[in-house]
Amino acid sequence: MAVFEKIKGQDLVGYDKATHTQTIKEGKDTLLTLAGYDLATFYVISSNEKICTIHERTPIDAPKPLMQRMFVITGVTDGECEIQALYSEKNRTVLASTKIVVTNVKMNAKLVFFPGERTKGDCRQGTIFVVGGKGEHYDAAGGAPAAYKDNGGHTSDPTPAGVYVLGAQHHATTGTWPNSSIPFGASIRLAGEGKVEYLLGGDRWGSVNGEKGIVVKYMKEFARKDGKTRTTKDCDEELARVLFKADGKTLRVDYWDQNDFGRWSWNMTQNNKLTPYYIHTTPLNEIQTINGLRVQLTNSHGCVHITPRTRDKMMADGYLKRGVIFEVRKYSDVSPY
Repeated sequence: MAVFEKIKGQDLVGYDKATHTQTIKEGKDTLLTLAGYDLATFYVISSNEKICTIHERTPIDAPKPLMQRMFVITGVTDGECEIQALYSEKNRTVLASTKIVVTNVKMNAKLVFFPGERTKGDCRQGTIFVVGGKGEHYDAAGGAPAAYKDNGGHTSDPTPAGVYVLGAQHHATTGTWPNSSIPFGASIRLAGEGKVEYLLGGDRWGSVNGEKGIVVKYMKEFARKDGKTRTTKDCDEELARVLFKADGKTLRVDYWDQNDFGRWSWNMTQNNKLTPYYIHTTPLNEIQTINGLRVQLTNSHGCVHITPRTRDKMMADGYLKRGVIFEVRKYSDVSPY
């Protein structure tokens, strides 16, 4: 026996106990508790994630047998659906259900990202839901769920929960990541034996490698932050593997495709100020997509990673642009199955 109910401390606004119906507005949350005996194996779903999503708020020390499970219900777009507790993924017998009614508040569409939903391989992945849209959702990966120190003075951190506003679409550049010192897509050309230049703008060119190379400069600085020293020769040899074909003389491509932020990026601003966090692709995923290879998301250092196909779809759908609200939830809200 199991039942969805409200327990002490949970908001009763919009809840009709007699009919087991919860009414919420688009973009708003409510909590529901599944109560019963030994609930750990129950498969809990939203019957229509275009109407509402469901995430489990995981307790730190869950008792055994599990007598209660708490869920966060988020209204996505207006309509009706059910939250259902099934016996198992294979046995679809409905053991408990609650009707959810989502009402439209004529709001501008916003993006809500749950970064801790599931683990896929070595990557903790989540979903970006469009609230106030047409029920669209997109796979994405935030920062690693547990912080750790990385090379070059960097740390990898969970993407901070909070409300952000997307900045303008642009080519992100920074010297703190050597390959990102050149904008993605900048033209490159041979400039003598083993030397490569990139287009600064107009008819001005700068060095990529060699003693005056911008990427070499930041590769050396990157190493110094770890107490190491790198020579120009060492840096050039590493760069050669991404710049040249197997013959070591012909450029692999005629544009810079190694920027860590991918082809385009959108800063996740707060209070009209830039933050360290962006929505972007990765250079590896860009190359995989061009070559028709399998694309696998990876965790970031705090940014939100999406695939090139997802980026293009979100742009076409009108959701990756300046001014769109982007809300990040906590990693503790996970998929309930």
